[in-house]
Amino acid sequence: MNPQNTDNKHNQKPGTELKQLKTKKMNMKKSGILITLFLSGILLFTSCNKDENGNNNNNQPSEAQTAWSKDLAFPVNPAIGQNYMPAIDENDHIYILSSAYNNGYAIQAFDKDGAELWSKTNNSASPHHNMPTCFQGKLFFTSNQKVVCLNASDGNQLWEYNLPDSMLSISSSIAIAQQKVLITLERETAEHSYLFALNPNDGSVAGALAITRDRVWLNMAAYGNTVYLASGYLYKVTVNADGSMNLDWSVQLPGDDPTYYFNFEKDMVIASNGNVTFAYGELANPSMDILISYNNQGQKLWEYERPYASRITLDEQGHVYDGGINDLIKIDGLTGQKSWAVEPPSESEYISMGSFTSMIHAKDENMYCGDVYGIYGANYSGQIKYAAYASTIGIDNATPFTDITLLSNGNIIVMTMGEDGGNGKIHCIKADTKGISTSGWPKRGADAANTFNASL
Repeated sequence: MNPQNTDNKHNQKPGTELKQLKTKKMNMKKSGILITLFLSGILLFTSCNKDENGNNNNNQPSEAQTAWSKDLAFPVNPAIGQNYMPAIDENDHIYILSSAYNNGYAIQAFDKDGAELWSKTNNSASPHHNMPTCFQGKLFFTSNQKVVCLNASDGNQLWEYNLPDSMLSISSSIAIAQQKVLITLERETAEHSYLFALNPNDGSVAGALAITRDRVWLNMAAYGNTVYLASGYLYKVTVNADGSMNLDWSVQLPGDDPTYYFNFEKDMVIASNGNVTFAYGELANPSMDILISYNNQGQKLWEYERPYASRITLDEQGHVYDGGINDLIKIDGLTGQKSWAVEPPSESEYISMGSFTSMIHAKDENMYCGDVYGIYGANYSGQIKYAAYASTIGIDNATPFTDITLLSNGNIIVMTMGEDGGNGKIHCIKADTKGISTSGWPKRGADAANTFNASL
């Protein structure tokens, strides 16, 4: 890669053939990554897990127990990357969203003790991700053609925002800033991609801003009144209290041709000082991802290449944690240098537990992850501190696991595929995590309620 300092350029006009090539190669890479992630869980390898200094991190499984397990009203298949993660509100109510097979959705709510609060199905929209956004007693999700808002107390639909005729589709990115629901849209005529601000009470449009000069899929994150978006360029937007928005600056990402960049299913993370870090890939080098960090003035701080970048998180000091296919790494947030790497633990000498994919920072100063055969965690020094295998907690016939989240009482919530191909299950695993950390960027979606950093 040849870094270029080409700030304030966002006139992207790729042709139709280039757009089709880009989409085709994006899909090929995405499919390859998903297959690799699934197969990595069954590869044979030694259970002696060492960090980069040769230290043995092969700990015995923790004495974990299942507090409760409940059947879900729909199948769960995390093996094909359907991005399941429950949302949890301030009352420890758990909300689980799933794309139904009839081109609709199903959603269920449970309390912290496993009692079902309500269950709803609807065939009006198919969610982009099985991860609802919970904010001000409401649940939000996006689909290609609409944004849906549900009442968190009973699951009834409060409103939906339908795609305008002038737009092609709604992207999967969603964020909360200045008490507004932010979404990105692609315009039918390929003139622009847009950022819209919706009022959470009724779905009316409070503000709209043209971001790019081409129809591109934008990734997004918000912190306070600041929003970052990325495609082949990084954009910084300020959201005003009335929902109007200003484009502060844009900067082209390093490389020769920004139309060959893409970023999907990866978090952008924002530190308290405004620095933003994210991962992207170049179609010219599809086997590598690039972690890159900028300050709030658009100056590149560092970049770091690795074979696969997963969903990244930040600790209170702004250090970056990324779980790839084979290991979890810590990157110094100031220098971009790798501090350590650790491999996931294994129950068997011959079977890998899986990979670090979507970590959650807990108040006990450990990071937890659910993947393939169990749940495991590492501390900020790269030592494995927690391992609960599916067989030891009595749910080995229901693997693989989805991404996890944490209750305020310290217990772990995870979903599994269910037995014999039936409907999925939700499990509460007894633990003493003390709940999700309230500092840094502790999880995918930033905070305990999946409100994408709205409370920070």
